[in-house]
Amino acid sequence: MHSFLDAKLVAKALRKAMAERHVELSHTDCLEVVSRQFGLADWNTLAARIAAATGDDALPLPKGWFITGNTERINYRIGLDPTQPGTAIIECRFHRQGGIVLREDHYGVLMQSIQADDYRGGRIRLSATLKADDADAGSIWMRVDKSEGKVLQFDNMMTREVDGALSGLHRLA
Repeated sequence: MHSFLDAKLVAKALRKAMAERHVELSHTDCLEVVSRQFGLADWNTLAARIAAATGDDALPLPKGWFITGNTERINYRIGLDPTQPGTAIIECRFHRQGGIVLREDHYGVLMQSIQADDYRGGRIRLSATLKADDADAGSIWMRVDKSEGKVLQFDNMMTREVDGALSGLHRLA
């Protein structure tokens, strides 16, 4: 039994089998057929899924930052944007037209955690620039924990009525 990771091998076997029946298909056509067999719209969508599963498109992370354990890495590409130095990205690997529908509880999170000892008794301010490009939702949040699992304060743009989460094509500076 083959998995989607074997798509190129399956496409090669399909091409050979069709040629034996005097039906000529290009390797590209076979990749498109195999993609549909795995329930995806096209080869580009399947190739993105393969890259995600194998780590072939991994991006370096900003120093001191990490991807949360509950992030769906197969659905999101996260790290430093190779086209814009110093900019972190969280991008969905799939186009809306690609045939993949992500559930609302699927998300990607890039975060940093620090010790607050140096900030006790003072005020802190988080500032960032956030851009959404054809996004269902994008937000920034900051949480202060007393200890692991004991939340003292949580400011999440997703729950704000004003200046809340971004969606569609939007910039917030």
